[in-house]
Amino acid sequence: MEVKNLSPIRTYCVHLSFTAVDISVGAVGNDLFILVTGGEKPHLGTCVMAIPRPSLTGDGRISATSSVLNRTGHKDEAICRLLAEKAAVKHNAVTVCTGGFHMDHMTGDQIRELMQALKELEM
Repeated sequence: MEVKNLSPIRTYCVHLSFTAVDISVGAVGNDLFILVTGGEKPHLGTCVMAIPRPSLTGDGRISATSSVLNRTGHKDEAICRLLAEKAAVKHNAVTVCTGGFHMDHMTGDQIRELMQALKELEM
């Protein structure tokens, strides 16, 4: 099997006070893929596809519409939706983000720390 137009993969490691999150980003043609893993039990918990489109405000900005496929009982959508939509808007490219992050007994502060760190990540 041959995969054409596959770019080198860029990797990021987001260090948190309690663990780390690994993020790999690559391209297939003009589209992007993101793989997120981390915590105590990396897994595949969700798949989010974000498609760029003109903002509904009509101000000329780009926004994104997402479709989500979740594994039963998993909460990885928030992470993957954030990253997929952020990348789709920034690069004006269809973006798929999949993966999973799991930590037993995460606190509200840890969840906020994780999400803030991902919001600040420059991809």
